[in-house]
Amino acid sequence: MNNYFTSGSNRLLFPNRGKEHPNTLPNIDIRSVNPMVQLGFLMSLERQVEPQPFELVFTQRRIETLYKIGVGSYSEVYGFEGEGVVVKLTPFGGSVPFHNRPQVKIVDMYMEVAATMEISNLRNVHNSSCKTENFVLLRNSVVLIGSLPKYLIDAKRKSNESVPVQYAEEDSFPDDQLWIAFEFSYGGETISNYWTALALAVGERRLELEHRDLHLGNVLISQKSHDCTYAPPPSYINGVKYQPIGGPPVQIIDFAFSRLQRADGSMLYVDMTEKCERLRNKSDTVAQMYTMMQELTQ
Repeated sequence: MNNYFTSGSNRLLFPNRGKEHPNTLPNIDIRSVNPMVQLGFLMSLERQVEPQPFELVFTQRRIETLYKIGVGSYSEVYGFEGEGVVVKLTPFGGSVPFHNRPQVKIVDMYMEVAATMEISNLRNVHNSSCKTENFVLLRNSVVLIGSLPKYLIDAKRKSNESVPVQYAEEDSFPDDQLWIAFEFSYGGETISNYWTALALAVGERRLELEHRDLHLGNVLISQKSHDCTYAPPPSYINGVKYQPIGGPPVQIIDFAFSRLQRADGSMLYVDMTEKCERLRNKSDTVAQMYTMMQELTQ
């Protein structure tokens, strides 16, 4: 992987470089091209020439205040004491299992990054009749390369979190392992709240958004007492202002499985066929619920 990026041929990877909107979906079926070209489109979203080392995100100051927040199906989340941001770290495109699952494919990682950018932008599009501040704010995202640094392994082992057996920690990755680091504003602790309905309505109206993985762990609520205001940020749907009742702000996170339509008509989505098939072969409650939902919506 490293040799590819130093070969001088990487100009083919960046068809959008220098254009005004680098995150525009390419005018080809991205699923039909080889993984290295898919990686090029992903890198163009990030305005990157090549993957960066972990130290770009995890600076020495951050390493000193690092702690692990939690785990997801395909990622892990870290925070930094005294800094209102979190980093979601996802390995992709490799062969080493992560949480006893195959790593995210490059094309699916592209879809998640592009969807996350679109959804985060629901809060700050000027002159839009549909906007909301209840989707988590994406500050930055970057493609990283390398084995898992010791300071992240140490943070995982120091965590007081009870990690499910199926999320057994794997710490051995090759030097050319690719990662996506999402940097989000800190949203709070996970909880369910009716504020989410307004945010989802805005996403549905603007992007035809289907979250497709909305559960208690993907809705955050702030624990800061000064955030419990009587005039929380309003949402706008078709130009109509909707004012939630007072209370702590809510943020919706994790758009790995989301489906949406951009303003140019292009669709962003992850092919869920394989993931659904794995669920159908399980006997736990979650698998049974998804099977019932699929039967109901057919």
